[in-house]
Amino acid sequence: MKIRLIALDLDGTLLTDQKELSERNRTALFEAAARGALIVPATGRFFSGMPTAIRALPFLRYGININGGKVWDETLQQTLYSAYIPYETCEEIYDYLETLPVLFDCYQYDCGWIDRRFYDLLWEYVRQDPVRGVITSTRKITEDFRALMHERHDSAQKIQILCREGDEPLRQELLRTLPVRFAPLNVSTSLYCNIEINAPLATKGQGLQALCRALSIPIGETAAFGDGLNDLDLLKAAGIGVAMENAHPSVKAAADQIAGSNNENGVAQVIDDWIRRGLL
Repeated sequence: MKIRLIALDLDGTLLTDQKELSERNRTALFEAAARGALIVPATGRFFSGMPTAIRALPFLRYGININGGKVWDETLQQTLYSAYIPYETCEEIYDYLETLPVLFDCYQYDCGWIDRRFYDLLWEYVRQDPVRGVITSTRKITEDFRALMHERHDSAQKIQILCREGDEPLRQELLRTLPVRFAPLNVSTSLYCNIEINAPLATKGQGLQALCRALSIPIGETAAFGDGLNDLDLLKAAGIGVAMENAHPSVKAAADQIAGSNNENGVAQVIDDWIRRGLL
């Protein structure tokens, strides 16, 4: 088998904890691309919200973005697949979240929208500078984003919830109860303090399958790297699923292979091994 497509989660997988692309991982991506493999980010971020170091890769064309809510062709500026949350469902979710001690925002039109009242509290909820930096760099501040959503009366690409750092019991409770309260929406997490809500057919695994259909690539000739719960079905869908050493235990259990951590160039270690074994 030759690997024709490699899907890579970013945060906690390809990127270091400082949200940087290491030189060794970058070199490995170039080597894989030179051997004909498509390199495809599979991330909760929208395409333009990915780090410049990723978007600047000369061979990058496709993205599985917003947890599979959108599959994007950057060359043709074309959406290949999408699955969003209907407006009415969003309103139900927002009403419930207003009763909880959490911050929340949404993605719409490939941009994050957040109320100033929440933005001003980010420091209390997200103490890690790199994580907070990702949020602040990808959000537009509004006085009332719900009013904006009501005016547009359009679907949301994703809803994100932030729990106060140290309030892990609440986050775990919400991870258990939200999928029941708002079934069949997808509820996952990608950061130590967040929860992400997507449409039922918005998963990274669904996104990978949609991209493979568009490109006529057998799903068995793909590989995927991930660490978080929002990567679980991605690893299950791919021909080879690789979990990082720092991955959630359930992600490791579902993987075909375990890589070194995101801070140890785990992606490069595995790609180098695949090259030696003739898989690339």
